Amino acid sequence: MSAFPAIVYLDESGIWVAECPGIPGCMSQGPSREAALANLEAVLSGCLAVRAECGMLPSVEIDPVVLVGREVVLLEVDGEDS
Repeated sequence: MSAFPAIVYLDESGIWVAECPGIPGCMSQGPSREAALANLEAVLSGCLAVRAECGMLPSVEIDPVVLVGREVVLLEVDGEDS
């Protein structure tokens, strides 16, 4: 099992956004914090599968500035590719 940091926040239009800053393009949204994180878990599995198929590392280094002032959650993912 691997864990990936995700940030979750309420955007200016009232939609919850969740994203994994260590995986470019890995983000989702939802009407609630919980929904955004649940959606991101599904997206994360797909992103990791594609990265593995392409021979890429599971994630890239995260600039710590991206995390400042944000709620950070660790998402755990099962699977051989993670």
